[in-house]
Amino acid sequence: FKEHRLAAGLDPCVIHSCYLINMAATDAEIRAKSIAAFRDEVERSLAIGANYLVIHPGSARGASIAEAIATCAGSFHAATAGLERAMLDGGLRILIENTAGQGEQIGRTFGQVRQILDHCPDLPMGMCLDTAHSFAAGYDWRDQLAAAESFDELDQTVGLDNVYVVHFNDSKAP
Repeated sequence: FKEHRLAAGLDPCVIHSCYLINMAATDAEIRAKSIAAFRDEVERSLAIGANYLVIHPGSARGASIAEAIATCAGSFHAATAGLERAMLDGGLRILIENTAGQGEQIGRTFGQVRQILDHCPDLPMGMCLDTAHSFAAGYDWRDQLAAAESFDELDQTVGLDNVYVVHFNDSKAP
């Protein structure tokens, strides 16, 4: 992979983790499986020299947003325990992708993404901005004024310097 990537000039390398991972799970078995699965994702990303590993933060399933954010951050710490130096040396950064906020998902607002990052200051992390998810969550990208307001909020909460990847995509809604 590394040889083909170099030959093709593909840079940066962005990986998206499995959608089944739920780092905010309140169910102990689901959380344990999610931590193990995410650790595998981190190890694989390190092995191939990826720059970014994108993940949805998960669903609260009955917990408060604050509890879910703390659980999510704890899961990141558990999944990366002992790999922090390898991540820094290898240039791997975990990116929280904002969500549309269906059900009890966390990461619907830029402020929630910021809170997750604030709980993990010792880990190389940042954000992946998904335009369709943010649009579904109430951030309007359809005209210049609305987009400017959304970018201002993003800058005031997460900080534009913490947005490393933008997943530009369309929405089914007009």
